[in-house]
Amino acid sequence: GYDRSVPKLRQASHCIGCDQCVSHCPQSIKIPQQLRRIDHFVEQLKQETL
Repeated sequence: GYDRSVPKLRQASHCIGCDQCVSHCPQSIKIPQQLRRIDHFVEQLKQETL
């Protein structure tokens, strides 16, 4: 579902970790770190369903 729901260019795996988004986040979320977490989780789900 993730691959169909989220366009490839918007998926967590496309984050390059430049940290430019961090200074714009009003909640001070470490966005690149969270995107890596999401990408790892999605990859785990893909492996479990193969």
